[in-house]
Amino acid sequence: MTRRTTASCLPSASASESARDFTVAAFNAHWGFGRYGRLHGARYDVAKVVRGFAADLVVVPESWRDVDGVGVLDDLRDDGYHVETLELMPLDLRPRSHNSDRHAVPHEGAWELAVCSRFPVVDRRLIPMGVVRTDAPGMRYALSLTVAIDGVAVEMIGLHVSSKVWRLAPLQHLLTLRRGIVEGGPQILAGDFNFWGPPVGRIMRGWERPVRGRTYNSRRPHSQIDHVLVRGGIEALGGEVLGATPSDHRPVRARLRLLEGVTD
Repeated sequence: MTRRTTASCLPSASASESARDFTVAAFNAHWGFGRYGRLHGARYDVAKVVRGFAADLVVVPESWRDVDGVGVLDDLRDDGYHVETLELMPLDLRPRSHNSDRHAVPHEGAWELAVCSRFPVVDRRLIPMGVVRTDAPGMRYALSLTVAIDGVAVEMIGLHVSSKVWRLAPLQHLLTLRRGIVEGGPQILAGDFNFWGPPVGRIMRGWERPVRGRTYNSRRPHSQIDHVLVRGGIEALGGEVLGATPSDHRPVRARLRLLEGVTD
């Protein structure tokens, strides 16, 4: 596992009208390579897409860093973001199949999980999600950041669950993750769950799911597998699925409020 941090010197945290109103987005970027049509296999500007979300916190489950060490989200430092990443695996070690090229999976570079924050990042930890047999990354972790919103510590957890539904991978990963999350204080959980909303709600009891809508696949969406969950004094003001991008997932965005009276 490789940790990288891109910290911005820009002082702005949130453009929201209230210091306690903020937005969270989640976007599986497909490593920054187009999935369909004329953009199939072509690089696209992930940072530009993320900028368009106008979000204060963004989870990017399939971020990518090239062999020269340049990440697709590095340019966001100029927009006031801190970018924390976790390497899930080198893509040259990912088993290739006849579907790899059809799915436009890059042959090299590093597969990363990223969490981008316009708020100050005061702590970081990894939460184990366990191992699923034949899942290429092996042990998966969620990336948890503690960010300061209006002086209050908020836990922002980004995750990417295995898509091996036939092995009950989402169930295994989410149950393991649930045991590793320490309840207490405002918390947000977002990313690619590779699981539908109703079972996610049953597994993650006590969390609110403010975004409802189909996210996969981006051309003809039939299922919602990308989610934002909140609890602990965070009010959901609204949620939406955003328009199609070159990725095979559509982004989700939630408008949230840290309730008055919620403190560390």
